[in-house]
Amino acid sequence: MTEAAGSITELNDAWNAALRGDREAFRAAMTPYLGELLRAARHEVRYRVALGDFEPNDPTAEGLVGEVLIRAWPERHNRPPSVRLGVWLLALSYRVARELTRREARLRRMPTEALEDPDAARTHLR
Repeated sequence: MTEAAGSITELNDAWNAALRGDREAFRAAMTPYLGELLRAARHEVRYRVALGDFEPNDPTAEGLVGEVLIRAWPERHNRPPSVRLGVWLLALSYRVARELTRREARLRRMPTEALEDPDAARTHLR
């Protein structure tokens, strides 16, 4: 068995253990993909900042990766076995960024009022 085959076997074993609820195995399965995931997240954040969907560094690429990993844990059972783990993580990253974009757009559409403005407070009390 080659080193690469051993690594693939180890990753498959880690993923299968993660599916059974082993968080350390999940971490081991995610680790080889973190660099690629971070590069993709940096690109995604730059792209969405350029479009005006995000403010610069809000969210950061690191924050986006963190959100992807947080969501990957409960969604791990939804990964089709035919989809490579790295591809699944990149797709999840895109979906998380799209969801954050929608959330930011909703927040921008919400009217904002200063709480210190007494006239605004009286208007809402009527």
